[in-house]
Amino acid sequence: MLKLLTGLLAGIAIGILIAPDKGVNTRQRITELKDKATDLIEGATDKIESVGEDMNKALRKGGSKPSFQADTANSWTS
Repeated sequence: MLKLLTGLLAGIAIGILIAPDKGVNTRQRITELKDKATDLIEGATDKIESVGEDMNKALRKGGSKPSFQADTANSWTS
């Protein structure tokens, strides 16, 4: 999943660099893309850590099913 995300972001960055636009606009778009990517990666990392903690708690309790519910909301769109 991380490789797919990295490839997608690299493709977008290359597209921005190749697109004909003023340098100021291109740099601004790259900065915005970097900020969005950073936020997305931090959010995914937090979510993975949270799920891992929930799994560890469930395993410590000895239960056969995890005690957390899957988040059905689409958190990737904003």
